Amino acid sequence: DERDAENKRIVYGGIPLNHRQRSILARALRLPDAKFRIRYHQTTHNIVYATARADLIDLAEKGYLTYENTGLGAPFIFYPAPDLVRKLRSGERQP
Repeated sequence: DERDAENKRIVYGGIPLNHRQRSILARALRLPDAKFRIRYHQTTHNIVYATARADLIDLAEKGYLTYENTGLGAPFIFYPAPDLVRKLRSGERQP
């Protein structure tokens, strides 16, 4: 549909991200209440834990995701930023 096409255009635009990060953002746009965990990302993309963690932390540092540290078994849970669409469209980065 039209929304999916717009989301693809946003995610696959000029923002320098790897294919794994693009898949995270595509899911975040489809499911604004999505939660992302390092282990799940690791398993889905068949990558080591450090790479999965780096992908998600990088997206959070760029302002596309937010996260909380639960201190439990899966210490970091990442969420789409509330203004994700605007940030992706503008290419805005947060310090």
